[in-house]
Parts: sequence; C-alpha cells; structure tokens
Amino acid sequence: MQKRLVTILFVFLACGGLAAQEPTDAPADEARRLEQMQADMQRDDYITVSILTASPGLPVYSAAGHAALRMTCPQHGIDYCYEFDNIVSPQLMADFLLGRMQGLFVRRQTADFIDRYRQEGRGITGLPLNLTADEDIRLWQVLDYCADSVGLQPFDMMSHQCVSTMVGAVKEAIANARISYHGTPEALHGTYRGTFPLMFKRAPWAAFVWNLLMGTGFDTEPPHELLLFPTVLIDEWQRATIVDDDGAERPLAAGAPYVLLTAAIIDKPAAVTPTLLFAILLAVAIVVTLWEWRRGPLPAGRLLDGVLLSGVTLVGLLLAYLIVFSHHAATSWNWLFPVFSPLPALVWLLRHRCPAACRRFWAVATLVLLVYCLLTPVIPQMQHGGMLLLLLTLAVRTSTVYHNIIKSHLKPSTT
Repeated sequence: MQKRLVTILFVFLACGGLAAQEPTDAPADEARRLEQMQADMQRDDYITVSILTASPGLPVYSAAGHAALRMTCPQHGIDYCYEFDNIVSPQLMADFLLGRMQGLFVRRQTADFIDRYRQEGRGITGLPLNLTADEDIRLWQVLDYCADSVGLQPFDMMSHQCVSTMVGAVKEAIANARISYHGTPEALHGTYRGTFPLMFKRAPWAAFVWNLLMGTGFDTEPPHELLLFPTVLIDEWQRATIVDDDGAERPLAAGAPYVLLTAAIIDKPAAVTPTLLFAILLAVAIVVTLWEWRRGPLPAGRLLDGVLLSGVTLVGLLLAYLIVFSHHAATSWNWLFPVFSPLPALVWLLRHRCPAACRRFWAVATLVLLVYCLLTPVIPQMQHGGMLLLLLTLAVRTSTVYHNIIKSHLKPSTT
C-alpha cells in the first residue's frame, strides 16, 4: 500500500476517482471537498522537495558521497527519499572496474534513509528546491515511475550515477525550463580527472587509486552537469537558477541548506598523503643509491627494489586485465601501463638466462621513466597524487640496478 501511496494521492485524487468510487448523500459537499484537495495540490507548500547529499564514507567507492531527492507532503504525513543506488555485492569494486556494476532506483522512508547513514557514521545535508506546484507533482510522478517500473540499469561513475540521475529527474520535471549555473569552480568545466583535487580533497589516497586505474576515458570533457558530484552539488545548486522558456529566471534553491544528520565520522585530512609518502620514498632511494654507487650493493637497496618491483608488477597485472577485459569506458587504455607493467618481473626471472638483454632492459627502463617524467605537463595522470615523485623513484632505482650490473660484471640479481 505504501508503495503506491504517492500515485494514489496525485493521480487518483486529481482524476476525481474518490468522488466516483464513494457515493454520498451530499454530492455538493463531496464536490467542494474534491475541489479543495485539488486546490491544495496547487499550493507551493503542499509538496516540498529537497536535494540530499550524504557525506563521504570510508570505502574508496564512497569517497565522493551520495545524493538523493527527498519528497514530502506534510498534510498527508508522507516523507520519502528517492535514490539511484548501486547493487552491493562481495565483488563490488571488481564490478565497477570491469564496467558491469548495476544500480536501481529505490524509494525509502526518510527515517530509513537517515538510519542507514547513521549506522555508517555519515552526515546528511539537504537543500530545499524552488519548484512550482506542477513541477513538484511531475517530479514525484517521475521518481515513482523510476522506483516502480524501471529495473536494473548500468551504474557508471562517468555518466549514470546518483547525481546524474537526480539531476535528470529534476530537469525532466521542469520540462522546457533549464538549470543555469553560476560561479562554478574551474575544476567543474574540464575533464573527469580534473575534478579529482576537488572531489577527493579530503581523501587523497582515493584520488591516487582512481587516477592510477582510470585511463584515457577520464580525460574527456563531458557536459558540465556530468562533472557534478555529491560534495559540491548543494553549493552548485545554491548558486544556480531556473530559466523558464519565456526567459524568466528564479533561484533553484528555496532556502538555506539544513542538516538532516550530523556526521559521526570526523572528517580529518590524511596524515600521510601519497605526495608525502613518495617524497620520503624518493629521498630514501637517493640516499641508498648514492651509497651503492660509491660502496656497492646494499641489503637495503635490494629490499627497496623488491618492494618497488612487487608493487609495479601487481599494478601492471591489474592494468593489463582492465585494458583487455573491462567494459568500463575509462579503462580502454591507460598511459601508465608502459611504466606499470609485469615486464620488469619477467626480466628479473630471466636475469640468469639473458644477462646482456636484461642489462639493456634496465637502461631502457630508466630512459622511459625519465621521458615520462619530462612529459608530465602533457600526460594528465602524471599530474596527480605524487605520480611524478613515484616515477622518479623508480628511475633512480632502475639506473642503480644498471650501474651495479655494469660495475660488478655480474648477472642481474635485483630489480
């Protein structure tokens, strides 16, 4: 019954169904009551609409937050939240990276919606929207249709996710009018990757992971609204206006934001960022390398090379798998694959069988890494999350391996 309550309220009553199905001895009174109901529905305060945003969560996939629409009819005690949510499964991250994640439009009692985020320690902020009575009704009908009749759909971080579906529903409700944005940050007028500093400013490791795994598809420039994400949506819509087809303009927001749930998770910046960690790693690599160039190989150098080789190999295998098997639009090619590949591990395994070839490989690897560092201004992935420092560290160690082989005239035994 609750599932169809909204449809009953706005379709059944509006069509006069109540009067037709319930005969009365006072048709004039019934007609007045129906007329009053229809008049109520045209009041601006009969339905209230808010865009809700949930604060970022701890998992990397929730680092940008979540968005939903809240629809209330105080006169009838109705309070629902509508959201487009991904289907949670044990292989959630794998589904996302392989481009097979699915989502579903969901209707929840607002109390249940709040409780869900209370359990995760996340906060919820709302912004009332300045829609007309007719737009309110159309929006509720659109959301009900999506929740009741639209099944599973692809969930795609680039074009079909929680924000894009909520924005799309509002745009459908305002019909021929359009949303005009004002004072938008420069980061929201470029590429998907360009939004990372703003999207993940409190989660630098999430930014590093997405930057590493998402390839050239994230360097495209989509329409502005596809670059919106939950943590900036309320700020953007506070400044936005609705422009009607006759040119009349009104604020999209009907008031100031309000806190629906206070976050229990303390939003602290990361104590150690990728940039800081890789800067320390580069300093350690330089110190060890200077010692080895003067005194010969060290156990610390072999340990450092082993850690770097293991990391490069694992990332390389993952990138290769994504390039070959993923259907995600952002993973068709990744410019970091030539430097994060399983090839160094293969060379290490063949070091005793092909010593001359292995020696040349480390020289070429050093050259390739240095070229990538020089090309940082034109390779977007190199410009984020300390990637330049990491590649400089790899270049320092590959050059040292080559130097040690030449100096000792031994077969390569380290990375």
